[in-house]
Amino acid sequence: MGLTREHGANSCEEVEETVDHILVSCGLAQSLWCLIAQWCKVPPPFLFSFQDVLDLHNFVPVPREKAKIFQAICLCTSWCLWKSRNALVHNGVRKSLNGLVEEVKVVSYLWVKNRGKKANISWEKWRRFEV
Repeated sequence: MGLTREHGANSCEEVEETVDHILVSCGLAQSLWCLIAQWCKVPPPFLFSFQDVLDLHNFVPVPREKAKIFQAICLCTSWCLWKSRNALVHNGVRKSLNGLVEEVKVVSYLWVKNRGKKANISWEKWRRFEV
């Protein structure tokens, strides 16, 4: 069951708010996924559900190590979209698409640098996705 506008939770006011809508089919989400794919130098994804997001790293044409990094970025993108939705619904703060892209880059850099095997990667290389 999704959240409805009557509960004040529909952030884009397009359709009933569900996890799939917030993280995949909302226009903001679709635009963000395309920009993240462009940054990661992979083809734009065809996503229909959140399960597709969870499986996406298995289908990108990159080496296995890079696919693991891409998986972390996909999870981070989902997290940033969810936080953005909550910021709008609970605090009235709307994040821009460019702001979300930058947030994904920063947060995913910190995740990968501090939790993964890429501890030596520089911010400059990360921003260009030279991993």
